[in-house]
Amino acid sequence: KLERSPVGKPRFRDSFSPTCECGKRAARLSFRLRMEDELDAVVVDSEERPVRTLVSGEERSAGRTVFSWDGRTDAGSLAPDGSYRLRVQLAEVGRTILFPDVFRLDTQPPRAELVGLAPRILSPDGNGRRDAAAVTYSLSETARAFVLVDGNRAQADSASDAGTFELTWPGTVRGDALRAGTYVVAVQARDRAGNVSPPSSGLTVRIRYVELARSRYKARGGGVLRFRVSSDGEAFSWRIQRRRRVVLAGEGEPGGVSVRLPRRLEHGRYILRVEANGHSARAVLVIRRNPGAGGAGRAGG
Repeated sequence: KLERSPVGKPRFRDSFSPTCECGKRAARLSFRLRMEDELDAVVVDSEERPVRTLVSGEERSAGRTVFSWDGRTDAGSLAPDGSYRLRVQLAEVGRTILFPDVFRLDTQPPRAELVGLAPRILSPDGNGRRDAAAVTYSLSETARAFVLVDGNRAQADSASDAGTFELTWPGTVRGDALRAGTYVVAVQARDRAGNVSPPSSGLTVRIRYVELARSRYKARGGGVLRFRVSSDGEAFSWRIQRRRRVVLAGEGEPGGVSVRLPRRLEHGRYILRVEANGHSARAVLVIRRNPGAGGAGRAGG
């Protein structure tokens, strides 16, 4: 007849790092004890040499018994990176069992590199044009990669083996679309033991929804106002207003726009506002005095 093992169903954390700032700073080692016994539990290295005695002559009840190893030797120093196993000696049944399950102490962080980022101008407004960028990165070992935006974690990828990979980043940070502006994108990785790599070198990306080429324009009543609009939308609306009163409005397509201004416009300061896909940009428009009764004038800008 086969003799049933006095222990079973081991559950060992496969990798841990005593130096990480994470929940994997210790190895969790557990197994089911078939009956109550007095036992010794020792962590041994790949050569089966004792490294750390976890318990000695301790009575444990039947059922699941759990140990934790912080990666330290019996002398108190940090054990070297490598593979370890658990050896248990049971006094009552007179058995010594070396579990075949290996757990790894790993304090070395992985390496993550940002290989590419395209396109470098994004407009994450949901219209299907430049809504996302392809982030290409490489890993030195099995790890999980994170996209960093200005140093903040924006998106996580699933764990991958060593190699080069690509993920789609939708121009967001944790689901929130970024405001218009310039940002630095980098990558970082966390390995199975919890070690985190330093951020990679970064690449800049510009978030743009709709924008005017200039922040200030000058024109005269009766003249032509020319301005250039950049947007991934197919069309935009524009309006000229003063003290919340719209004096002129229209629509256009991205590119150069020419607008004939009414001669009746008073000189002074106005606001030129353009809108596309729920986003807007603005510039100051200064209407100058006409040089004379007969001069229509032309716009500057």
